[in-house]
Amino acid sequence: MERIMSNTKRKNLNISLVLAFAGLFVAADLAVAQQVTEEIVVRSPIERTQARIPIGSSVNTQTIELNRYVSFDDLDLSKNEDVEKLDARISEIAKESCEKLSEMFPLDRSDLTEVNRCMEKAIANANKQKEKLIIAGP
Repeated sequence: MERIMSNTKRKNLNISLVLAFAGLFVAADLAVAQQVTEEIVVRSPIERTQARIPIGSSVNTQTIELNRYVSFDDLDLSKNEDVEKLDARISEIAKESCEKLSEMFPLDRSDLTEVNRCMEKAIANANKQKEKLIIAGP
């Protein structure tokens, strides 16, 4: 009889511990869900193509991406002037990032259009995030 009671107490303790941990995970998930991200990710991509040896056998294209974050916690996106400030921040970060990538992974020749293409892609992606934030509102 004592053995049955001891096993029952252990099972109850195990169930209680499992429920306690489950409660902690649910509480942590709720806390994370309530945090509002006040940053936009600016993803600046460039592509590099390499011919494999022997030349012409195949081509390998890699996309190299630099991700940087633009904070807008000091801005009110319901105001047009603050949206314009965010646009300026995004453009500046996109330009810096694309220029840095071009320096880090240079082409054989200087390609000015590469930086412009990179900036266009980075800004377009960031603008999608920005539009979702503006639609969602405060």
